[in-house]
Formats: sequence, structure tokens, C-alpha cells
Amino acid sequence: MVSGTFCTISHGPDVFQYMKAKGLDFVILDTEHAPYDLMETRSIIAACRAVGMAPLVRISEPGHLESLMLDLGAEGIIIPLTETREQAEKLVEYSRYLPQGSRGIASVNGHNDMAGAKNLGDFIKERNQDVLLFVMIETQKGIDNMDKIFSTPGIDGCIVGTGDLSMNLGYPGQPDIEQVAAVSEKIIEKCQEKGIIGTLPIRKPSDAARWINKDVNMLIFGSDTSLVAEGIANFLSAAKQAKKH
Repeated sequence: MVSGTFCTISHGPDVFQYMKAKGLDFVILDTEHAPYDLMETRSIIAACRAVGMAPLVRISEPGHLESLMLDLGAEGIIIPLTETREQAEKLVEYSRYLPQGSRGIASVNGHNDMAGAKNLGDFIKERNQDVLLFVMIETQKGIDNMDKIFSTPGIDGCIVGTGDLSMNLGYPGQPDIEQVAAVSEKIIEKCQEKGIIGTLPIRKPSDAARWINKDVNMLIFGSDTSLVAEGIANFLSAAKQAKKH
């Protein structure tokens, strides 16, 4: 079982090293919604790799950006709002080397810690095996097509985007209600049926047991914003309770 979080407000390599020191196994840099520029992203990825924490990157859509992020040393790519098998196929195409995809080779970069590849054939084979590719199901159309999406060769997992999914299903701002959780369970069950990773953001500590009992082994503890908010709320609640007494 591994645990991590989405990151949107965390900046500076030391912050991510601190997250590792506190027990996280991976982080997801959210370049879809946060202003991480390429040089900062490179520094953060290098810092994560230096302490043995896996850096994953969410990008906006399939394209050539996957190859760059993987060259910088990202261990996985996530694309949001996946609704068709074609999107999943493009993710694989741009993210994996031949024969699985058509990613171009950069033999000296962050993905081998600037050391170069002693045997290029072995390096290509290892990276094709090690890189994780995730789609996100966040709409009814994605749900309707998830069997085809999850069957795409080269796709390793799915993150259920409960925030957008709740809005798409008619429950905006309510990602944790039972109606959304029930749909999320079905998506994760389909992932398990297809032999890929299935997970989702867990926004409240009290919800963790439910998903662990559903054999979710990749735990995403909300985001850095929700982790900060949870800590502040706990202290404020304790202070208010103390004042009453």
C-alpha cells in the first residue's frame, strides 16, 4: 500500500522532501490547475527522486508534454477527463518508447539522474515497464466508455476524479456524498476486473477505511490544500473547545 497527494500550492524542493520525511510515497504535480513552470517542475522532480519519492504529473491532455515530463524524471503521467479509448491510446503513444509507443529518446536527462544510459536497449525496456500511465474518469461519457478505455494496452490505472464527476452527475461541490461514492466503487471494481490500478482522492481521514476495504492500495490523501485545511481546522476546533471550558 502506498500513499500520496495532489499538489497545487506546494513550491520548492524542500517542501516535497519534507512530505517524504513525513511518510508520503508519491506526489502528483497538478500542472492542469496549478502554475508550475517547467524549471520548477524539473527541480521538484529531481528532489523527489533524490529522496525516493515518486513524482507523478497531471497534464491537461495527451500530447508531446508527456515525453518532456518523463524525460525530466516523472515516474508517471495522468490525463484528466478521459472519455474515449482514443485519448488513452494517445497517452500511451506519447509516453512509451517503441514498440509500445513513439516517444523520442533523450539518453541523458532526469529520468536517469543525468547519468546517461549504459545500455540504451535495456534502458528503453526498463522505462517502458516502470512508467505509470493513468487516465481519469470524471464524466458520464467516461463511465460509459470505461471498459474500452481500461482495455487499452499500456494503461496502468485510473483515478476517479470525484470533484468533476460529482458536478457531471448533478451534485456540484459534493464529491463525498454516497451517490458519487457508489459510482466510484463501480469504476474501481471495473479497474480491478481489468487488472489495472483503481483509486480516487480521499478527502477525509474517516473515509480511508472504506476504500482500503475495497482493496484500493494506492491512497491519494486529497491535496496539499486539503491537508493544510485539515490541520488548521483541527487546531481551531481544539482552541474553540478549550475556550468554552
